[in-house]
Amino acid sequence: MNRSETIGEIAKALAKFQGEVKNPKRTNKNDYYNSSYAPLDEVINTGKLPLSKYGLSYVQSPKHEDGYVSLTTLLMHESGEWLESEPLRLPAWKDKKNGDKELNAQTVGIGVTYGRRYQLESMLGLSSEEDDDGNGISVDQDQGSRQGISQGRQQYDQQRQQKKQEQSGKDASTAQLGYLNRLVNDLAKKEGTSRDAVLTELAKGKQKINLNRVSQDEEMKIEVIAVGEASRAINYLNGRVKGSIEAPKEPVNTK
Repeated sequence: MNRSETIGEIAKALAKFQGEVKNPKRTNKNDYYNSSYAPLDEVINTGKLPLSKYGLSYVQSPKHEDGYVSLTTLLMHESGEWLESEPLRLPAWKDKKNGDKELNAQTVGIGVTYGRRYQLESMLGLSSEEDDDGNGISVDQDQGSRQGISQGRQQYDQQRQQKKQEQSGKDASTAQLGYLNRLVNDLAKKEGTSRDAVLTELAKGKQKINLNRVSQDEEMKIEVIAVGEASRAINYLNGRVKGSIEAPKEPVNTK
């Protein structure tokens, strides 16, 4: 799991959230496994108000590549602290009786929905099911073909171990980049200045944050930055936006 440099405030908020929130209602039935589970909308609605109450929010970023759905969840706190899951990779196809794999928008959507629910519950400490209902992605009335989901979970565990070893040199995720670029916009609007000025403050001010790559168009978005540097930038920008960190007393030298 990736995280901000400090997690004291988000840990307190998450503890309060988990002490108050109740598990979502299991309103859907999985006939194949004869079990019940809570659908994604029930999970979202269950957590929405308690999350807001304790200054918590999240962003989920799915993508589809080579027949697999990959999903990350970024849990954020109003303090600027954050926790980000490792990518959850699941098969986006459905196995047919004849052995063929069916891959279309519907099967990809099933994978995304299942992945969002599964990962959101894990991040928030919720339980919404009696058993695995993800068989709809890769099972067609054949219990032996349930390998799709189990393989996806095994790959997820392997990826977690690999990511821990590669953590030091890893680039920030799409979700983290999106959050960082929104904070740059927020500070520019608050100060009545440009994104360029905010980026200069990050890179050449006291923070000396290494922005690996910034787009050369008018938007000037941060495109590549290391996880640790992104965490520092997010903490700093949150402080500047909220006023807990003062603006530089002297103009930043742009040379």
